[in-house]
Amino acid sequence: MKSLRNFLKEALPVVFGVLLALFLNNWKEDMDSKRYVEEYYAHISEECTSNIEKLESEIEGHDKLLTVLNEHIESDISFDEILEEAGGFHLVLLQNTSWKYFQSSNFGKVDFEVTSALSAMERMEFYYDETANRFIDLLMEVGQSNKAEDKKDLILYFTELIEKEQTLVAIFKEYNAWFDAHAKR
Repeated sequence: MKSLRNFLKEALPVVFGVLLALFLNNWKEDMDSKRYVEEYYAHISEECTSNIEKLESEIEGHDKLLTVLNEHIESDISFDEILEEAGGFHLVLLQNTSWKYFQSSNFGKVDFEVTSALSAMERMEFYYDETANRFIDLLMEVGQSNKAEDKKDLILYFTELIEKEQTLVAIFKEYNAWFDAHAKR
């Protein structure tokens, strides 16, 4: 009986010490993980803000160009000449480096709501790129044309491109709203 008491006197502090060390180690890892995730949420938010600024600037220019294009549907001026006169059009190179890196390294640590928003961003960026490529292909094919039918087709694709840009802005703003609300917790 005495040896059992001595054993427990010596073993309990060791067991308690090991359990405390494990608890503290897990707590530290959780804190480091949360800090890491929060840093990436912030980086992604910065990229979203940058993308919003670029897109809103281009949307404004694209809307003006669309107005000019619609005014010249029936004229003898080719689409290329209209674009040249209006200063051309530009596509936005969207930033998503933080999300790509975060997705590849710590996907399991991301909140489902965030994953959904970021996946929607990624899909819409893909659709934006596809729409831009179709528009450019059509522009290369009929850009020299002054036919109203060809201009209408180009305007249709250009309108779709602007709609994709507006959708991207809404998605980026949605993520930033989530991030702002999350950061205040």
